Amino acid sequence: FLQNFGCEVHSFECNPYHYENLVKIYGKNSNIIFNNFIVTNSDGELKKCYYKKTSKIASMSEEPSKKNNSAEYIYVKTIRLSTYIKDKNLVKIDILKIDAEGSEFKIIEDLIETGMIDRIDNILYEDHAEKMKSSSWKSHRKKVLKQMALSKTKFMEWL
Repeated sequence: FLQNFGCEVHSFECNPYHYENLVKIYGKNSNIIFNNFIVTNSDGELKKCYYKKTSKIASMSEEPSKKNNSAEYIYVKTIRLSTYIKDKNLVKIDILKIDAEGSEFKIIEDLIETGMIDRIDNILYEDHAEKMKSSSWKSHRKKVLKQMALSKTKFMEWL
């Protein structure tokens, strides 16, 4: 399908179970570059709580769930999207879709601050405002939305 459009897809999945499944299902497609790490606003590692596959579900979180005691902690590589764009020498990105479970505005802010935003024509992002309760998150979101309004990049909330 992707070869018909000549596009290249860069996929980021930190959950080991989901990453493995993505590679199994789509791995033969040479237009997809798979990355087993978290895109955020810092380069390094994060300690995450990983729930091993119990059926068709595997999940990750900051803290273990009270409902599921099968969790173990793993360290997951993190990378700034701006670092990735620079390292891969991605000069032009037509569409960037971001669903980072509440970190979207950290990622977008980093793209703006580093100037990498200028390489991106369109960003589709999920806004998790209904799920996020902290006043600092809401304040940061408001600040970044103002920065986004000044950018030549087109932004669209992905519903």
